[in-house]
Amino acid sequence: MIQRKTLFIYLPLIIFIGVLLGACSVIQKSDLDVGKEALNSGNYQSAIDHFTAALEKDPQNAQIYIERGNAFFQLKSFDQALEDYQKGLSIDPKQSSAYNGLGSIYKSQGDLQNALKAFNQAIEIDEQNAIAFYNRGTIYAEQNNLNAAIDDFSKALKIDDHIPMAYYNRGLAYLSLGKTEDTIADLSIAILLDENLIDAYFYRGVAYMKGGHLNLALEDFTKVIEKQTDNVKAYLNRANVYSQTQKYDKAIEDTRKAISLDPGNASAYYLLGNIHYYSKQYKDAVLAYNMALGLDPNYAPAFLNRGIAYSELKMYKEAKKDLEYYLQLEPDSDNKAYVETLLNDLEK
Repeated sequence: MIQRKTLFIYLPLIIFIGVLLGACSVIQKSDLDVGKEALNSGNYQSAIDHFTAALEKDPQNAQIYIERGNAFFQLKSFDQALEDYQKGLSIDPKQSSAYNGLGSIYKSQGDLQNALKAFNQAIEIDEQNAIAFYNRGTIYAEQNNLNAAIDDFSKALKIDDHIPMAYYNRGLAYLSLGKTEDTIADLSIAILLDENLIDAYFYRGVAYMKGGHLNLALEDFTKVIEKQTDNVKAYLNRANVYSQTQKYDKAIEDTRKAISLDPGNASAYYLLGNIHYYSKQYKDAVLAYNMALGLDPNYAPAFLNRGIAYSELKMYKEAKKDLEYYLQLEPDSDNKAYVETLLNDLEK
């Protein structure tokens, strides 16, 4: 049976750590401190108001412009953020954090080329800017340049080993490269640093499953479901674990739960078909594959597995039709020789 797998990578940018670098005069301190506190607690409009008041007293302070730009960025007011970062750089061109902010805006707008240039400038100015290395790593990861991404995440962590998202995204890069043990190690550290990083539990579960540690995978997927009762992908992956351990009733229950949450999910019906097939419920498998194909008429693996299920039901004409159509959809499939063998057997 053929499984279809999807890896979702979460690559958030980091704009600030919560520390304003550099000295400030006593006259600014009150508004500046209140602004920083508001920024770090998520009260972005209040932060903007206080940074604006601070700038009225010291309009040539580049770092205050940058901090206000950070607050605008969090509100997705990119034009105002861009203006503040550029103003900060016009006052002090050596502000690495301003280039980091510019890169973050460009990346949010999908302009990866200019984002990369900005992060490069941030690093050129300050080779100890851990956040710029992290953010550049997210660009490389999005470009599927995984080794470069891992290198940048590692550099960020060498400077500051308390960035949970750097461990998390390096772990995902390792997972994409098939390095499951490295994935497990990094995601475990990410969880230690931030126990609310639910996706880290999910992808560690995926790594455990790939490595054959099914009980540990089950624990992680269950943890995700406890925290997010509507997490479709967690139900589907836990169903996969149950199926591999031949707990088919639980696997079907989880898959049906996923379908109830996302009725248009063809992959969920496909998985349900596979579970029915493994439990030798071939008619139910065909029905589930029918549902998957109703939602996605070009879902090649569903044609293949439905063809195999038809063969088990001795419905050879239908099996032949599905297997031939699978090869039309996937003429260069790694399964081509296997499918051709199946078709030859049907001719006998």
